[in-house]
Amino acid sequence: MSLPTRKSFHYRGHIQSTSYDYIRKLNLYQLAGVREYWIVNPTDQTITTYFFEGGKFAQRYTFEDKIKVNIYDNLEIDFTTLNL
Repeated sequence: MSLPTRKSFHYRGHIQSTSYDYIRKLNLYQLAGVREYWIVNPTDQTITTYFFEGGKFAQRYTFEDKIKVNIYDNLEIDFTTLNL
């Protein structure tokens, strides 16, 4: 697997496997310079966010939450308004 190109934010909406997304990809994206990584798990209705620059690792939310995108000053995603 090659490293992804540098980007600021990555959202993962389909879980291949827990260990693959939460360990291997997490480490690959961090090494590649991705600044923020979200894993959205529709089965558990949870969102796990990682903000590498701010040292905020593994913040966990639910589909009932409004979540700030850390790399932007004025962006929040309100999951209660989405049909997930």
